[in-house]
Amino acid sequence: MCNFHITRAVWRIFKNLSVKKMDDAAFYLLCGVALFSNVSIALTNIFLVPLTLVFGLRLYKKRDDWRRALPGGWMNISLGVLLAVLLVVSLFSPEMLRSMWIVLDDFGYRMLGMYAVLLFVRERRRLAVIALCALISYTVNNIVLIGQGVFLGNLRAAGFSFYMIVGSMLSMVTPVLLILLLSGRIAPPYHSVVMGAFAVSLPAIYYNGTRGAWIAIAVTLLVTCGILIRRKKKFYIAVFCSGITVLGLCMVSPYLSDRIASIGDMKMQSNTERICLWTSAFHMFEDHPLTGVGRGRFRSEYRDHYILPEAKEGALPHAHNNLIQMLAECGLFGALALIFFWGSFVVHGLRLWLRRRNPMGLVLLAVMMGFVLHGMTEYNMGHTNVVKFFGLLLGLCLAWIRADDEKECCV
Repeated sequence: MCNFHITRAVWRIFKNLSVKKMDDAAFYLLCGVALFSNVSIALTNIFLVPLTLVFGLRLYKKRDDWRRALPGGWMNISLGVLLAVLLVVSLFSPEMLRSMWIVLDDFGYRMLGMYAVLLFVRERRRLAVIALCALISYTVNNIVLIGQGVFLGNLRAAGFSFYMIVGSMLSMVTPVLLILLLSGRIAPPYHSVVMGAFAVSLPAIYYNGTRGAWIAIAVTLLVTCGILIRRKKKFYIAVFCSGITVLGLCMVSPYLSDRIASIGDMKMQSNTERICLWTSAFHMFEDHPLTGVGRGRFRSEYRDHYILPEAKEGALPHAHNNLIQMLAECGLFGALALIFFWGSFVVHGLRLWLRRRNPMGLVLLAVMMGFVLHGMTEYNMGHTNVVKFFGLLLGLCLAWIRADDEKECCV
């Protein structure tokens, strides 16, 4: 009801605005979305709902601008293929309309940040302001998280959120901050801000205690920094020093050493429960290999038909893995379409770095790797604020790359 009243009020305000004023309004709404993205879903939606309406009005007023809202190239194709496949697969779901609605919500409304940034924002200054708002939100939540760990002794701290959600945020942003610092492409006024945010991220990673995020961050940093740093001797020394530091921390912190050791402990309940979930999800895939059990139907199918006798929790809503969840709910077609979608962004980022040495290619790669790798042990596609933040980061990366391309064309 609240969203309805907000939508009606915004319609009255914006329906007669010029395109220029709509672009300005969308910029401020995007700043609001970014500023609360890590702090509150409700506050984020206060800005996201009117942004959705302005987005629709903007496309209505300039119908030929819809291509600007899309990522471009093979990424466009992969997005179209993913949506088409998931909508067709939904036709075979016992709850067809619900499955279709979830697909459109997942890759439409929740990813609006990407489409809106690409449609409304072209100036680097505005992109930097939106990115700064997102960084403030991320850092504020990390500071609160660290406070919970230090003063309350909470070793699964989450700030204003849920610890697995924060794990995804850390997985996406921490490698990006280090890439920006190492690339030397940050303007002086922002360098200290990025440095401070990165420094705050490190204790936040510890006190958050999400093992899947630790793995995602470590792998993403190894890959992206290994590509970025040309003098490999320096890279190997940095990796060695980092390993010694972690080893030293394990010696003084039994909690850290126990958490790291538990990653491969098959007697630990969270690990065994994931194995049960993945086994049951694979059974769903075996029974429905092409189209799955239906988008959004994992919980009911798992509870009623596929839960294993040794599983301890029977009402789990997801498979703790993005790809396995997609295999179970949308079959082989859906899983392959999702891999194609992810892969198109990864290839675009790598190609941009290899051809032009543009660090934004590695930033795009790091965002995608952080999201996907943490999604190997957590269904972060099911967390609305993670997907909204993920879409916003992708939009900022792609819009900045586009601004670089336009600058090169003008030279």
